[in-house]
Amino acid sequence: MNAEAEFVPAKRIYKSQGLHPDLVRRSSRVSFSYDSGAVEVAYMVNKNGQVSDVRVLKSTQEKFEKHAIELVRNYTFDPAQLGSIPTSSIVRETIVFLLDRSKIANTNWFHSNDGDSQDDRVSGLLAVFHEYVSDQDQAQAETVLVSMRNIRSRSFDRLVQMELAQLLFSEVFNEPQLRFDSLQTLDWLQRLDYEGKKDLDAQTRLVIRVNLLTELINRSRYVEAIELYETMSKEEQVIRKFVSAVEEIQQIQKSADPIQQTVLISDSGDGHHRLFKRSFSVELESGNLDQIELRCDTKFTRMEFEPDKMYAVPKRWGDCLLSLLGAPGTKGTLLEQ
Repeated sequence: MNAEAEFVPAKRIYKSQGLHPDLVRRSSRVSFSYDSGAVEVAYMVNKNGQVSDVRVLKSTQEKFEKHAIELVRNYTFDPAQLGSIPTSSIVRETIVFLLDRSKIANTNWFHSNDGDSQDDRVSGLLAVFHEYVSDQDQAQAETVLVSMRNIRSRSFDRLVQMELAQLLFSEVFNEPQLRFDSLQTLDWLQRLDYEGKKDLDAQTRLVIRVNLLTELINRSRYVEAIELYETMSKEEQVIRKFVSAVEEIQQIQKSADPIQQTVLISDSGDGHHRLFKRSFSVELESGNLDQIELRCDTKFTRMEFEPDKMYAVPKRWGDCLLSLLGAPGTKGTLLEQ
């Protein structure tokens, strides 16, 4: 045989779908749990594409091992090729399980460093998340996002990947506020001086910032919009796209015309807005607002919220960040003039 013949790995053409081991015992009505697991296996694929000699190399929980072996034995492959001749080969992969239904994904779940276990779990959940998004299963994709957020220890790389996943979710399932939050977080992460890491290429960073700038303008968050625009002013395509909008914002700031934007209190009980003008009021649509904080260049003050009051901010206080404190989910309109 020619020693230079090209080797083409075996390619799976069928993957069986099975139940999570706990579901076999408890029924498909079991709600989602953060109990997940992974099994790393190796097996032989013969020249007919059949699986044999399945071995478990590692697993996060022993209860997943038997089930993983059963799944793998049902796989069918196009066999590996050496030149044009079918040949046997060894395949190594990791199978990831979640409690609510079987979802199987190839992922780098295991690393040589055992301290990476939290990042490994994020990797596995990301793989499953993308399958749910592909299936247009919004409820399950959102459940996996929640699970990832509840993992406390994450590397910078994984944090960026999770925010990208959240951005994808917001785009696919039309969640405007989530999209805005993700764009803000991704921009912030890419501006951090974190051991020189950026983790996204220059073009992707630019796309994120252009989309964020568009959102800030559309939401009348003009102070942040101007600041972001100024950091991007060397980008010719940004100037062409936004110069007229920025000029209009500058005219709005000089005029007596009021501006308004929607305000929403987050799950942590607060909402933050950079003030564009020197007086403001808040009109509630739903929920409850308790207090208002102003953090300005030269002044900090906290006061009780009064629904019909127009608050005045002296110029000598400088630029101000307005914080609204109240019940999570509270919604209203901020009017500045």
